[in-house]
Amino acid sequence: MTHQLILTEKKEFPQEVCFRTTTDQHGKSRRDPLIPNRYWLDLPHNWSAQTKADPVIGIGEIYFNECIRHIDYRFKLELTNWHGDPINEYTIDFIGHSFLSRGDTFQKFLINFIKNYNNAIDTLNITLESLSLTTYNNYDVISTMNYYEENGEMVPKIVFDTTDNGNNEKWNSIKIGGGIAEAVTPKLTFTFRSDDSRIVLNGGLSSDIIISSLNILKLRPQWDRTNVYVKSSISSLTENQFLGYSRSNSSTRVKYYRVSNDTKRIWIELYSSRDIRARSILPEDELDFLMIEGVIYFDAKNFI
Repeated sequence: MTHQLILTEKKEFPQEVCFRTTTDQHGKSRRDPLIPNRYWLDLPHNWSAQTKADPVIGIGEIYFNECIRHIDYRFKLELTNWHGDPINEYTIDFIGHSFLSRGDTFQKFLINFIKNYNNAIDTLNITLESLSLTTYNNYDVISTMNYYEENGEMVPKIVFDTTDNGNNEKWNSIKIGGGIAEAVTPKLTFTFRSDDSRIVLNGGLSSDIIISSLNILKLRPQWDRTNVYVKSSISSLTENQFLGYSRSNSSTRVKYYRVSNDTKRIWIELYSSRDIRARSILPEDELDFLMIEGVIYFDAKNFI
């Protein structure tokens, strides 16, 4: 349960603090080496010397400082014959751009992708119709953002699926050159054209290109860009060690927690606010980071 702090004595000394998930002043990462969504936050070095009683921490605003990310990518859809060779008349190939700023989730990227994809289909279908060949439909590739279980944990994934909505039947009867219907295999290729694209869509992995497997292409962002559900070592008496949600406004009530005066560090863990089973692992470049505003009360005797 959350405790309430009542301050009545003048000798109580409040000290404002602002915790960040970024590298500390000594250049050391705050990220736990074994638990990548856990961050260790140092308490002020002088706080334990000022009181014999256990101090109290008040936690207020929890919010992100987000940078603008330039998602620059190339998407290609090819239909291959039973030899594995692409049927050139059916190749869709386009470059897309999307800028994600504060508060933007991957839904903005997906909306941009769908717009580019549909425009490419409309352009190609004019040629296919003139050749009396099977045309594309806008739902031949379904793009979604969802959570999937992988190795015992839930992870966010962006999926481009050519098998949804019964599309597999279509791929068995594509009318190609000469008007002959044949079975084809869709092949999807996603190329990252910027560091931001790799960092936010593929967990910063060095791979420049992702190719579909079993007609489905999956991107694996480590953070779904939603607000986070925060757990902490100082909120051990609350259900599920819940400290609070990150927010984009300033209406958060301050919550107070007693902490032993020999505590040097506390930890926080970040999870998706949409599915608290999914860990939120912030980008390694630390251009997107979490901030927690709080206050420490020394010698707080009147604590209920």
